[in-house]
Amino acid sequence: MRGCHKLGYKVFWQLISIGFLTLSLGLMNLLNGQKSKLADPGIENYCKVRCMASIIPKEATPGCIFMADSGSTQSILTPEEEILNMMKSRDADIKAVLGKESTSYTKEQKKQLKELINKIIDFEEMSKIALDKYWTSLSKDEKSEFVSAFAELVKRSSIKKLDIFRAVIEYKEIKVDDDSAFVHTVAFYKRTKTNVDYRFHRKNNKWFVTDFLIDEVSTAQSYKRSFRKIIRKYGFKGLMERLKKKLREDMD
Repeated sequence: MRGCHKLGYKVFWQLISIGFLTLSLGLMNLLNGQKSKLADPGIENYCKVRCMASIIPKEATPGCIFMADSGSTQSILTPEEEILNMMKSRDADIKAVLGKESTSYTKEQKKQLKELINKIIDFEEMSKIALDKYWTSLSKDEKSEFVSAFAELVKRSSIKKLDIFRAVIEYKEIKVDDDSAFVHTVAFYKRTKTNVDYRFHRKNNKWFVTDFLIDEVSTAQSYKRSFRKIIRKYGFKGLMERLKKKLREDMD
């Protein structure tokens, strides 16, 4: 326990900065020679093995994920690494379901692919971009109705040309600015090179796509221009009627 008494305020604030509030409270009480009811039961035993100061990197900063266990392994993921790992995992999962070219897919496989392809998209945020100034004038029910229809429209569109997801992806650049991020990738498929960029935002400590750009053409902005013309002429009700009609005509 003597090693634990050497923990100073610097280490205490490092713990706070990476989110281990409960652990920090426990250590603070340990510094005062008390047992904490809030602390994890394993903290005291862990301190007997290794002083916490020895496993906290000096460069640990807010925004990183810190993972440590009773062994010697530790890992810090930057936001850039979080996003890269997520996108690589998504790409691998999609390719695993795709199988060989010219594969015929069952209804269940199409459903699975729709989920894998679109699970990283925040459809509510993309809806806000697509409707622009009209979003704020909608009621809660109207917003919910639109997001549901819009999400289904995008999902169905995403599985119409599944071969594009066989492309080899090169991750060129990931820029993170607080809770926003921009990812530049290049997709290679059958001698065709395509720039595919993603705009992310962080929501509930997870990263989600709010827009994707194909050769610098924004998907959300394209929908915005199309929806704006319809709303100006037919109103929001007219837009919803057209979206629902499109979904009925485009049944899986």
